[in-house]
Amino acid sequence: MPTTIDAFFAVVEICQNLSTMQNNMRTNVVQIQGSFHNGPGPLQGNLPATQQAIRELGNAFSQRLAFNQTIMTAYPAQLTTAAVALGISPTDVTNIQALLVLWSNNLKTAVFNVVADLDNGVTSLLAAVTVAMLPF
Repeated sequence: MPTTIDAFFAVVEICQNLSTMQNNMRTNVVQIQGSFHNGPGPLQGNLPATQQAIRELGNAFSQRLAFNQTIMTAYPAQLTTAAVALGISPTDVTNIQALLVLWSNNLKTAVFNVVADLDNGVTSLLAAVTVAMLPF
């Protein structure tokens, strides 16, 4: 049975992971888009390679989010209690987790038939996944 210390650090770790992933997801898609449009490198002007890079990004985020979900599923009551004690809304945690899972799945299955598909996808992600307060 996890101690209160375990629950505290689990909540802190999950929240930090989510905040970091919010910012990383935003930064990564903008960087990939920039590499496609401005290069230099193998993505410059190469829509299939850019699509693959976006899909790999989605897979990487899915793996990281699975770590959170394992903890959230195994210890829901302890995490809820610890989050509330810290002034964190458990709903915020689950909502951000769900949002990032949705967008990691969107990235994993991205299809870019034309450049506008890439640009519109990035714009949509940036609108949906807000900037987290953490500076990284």
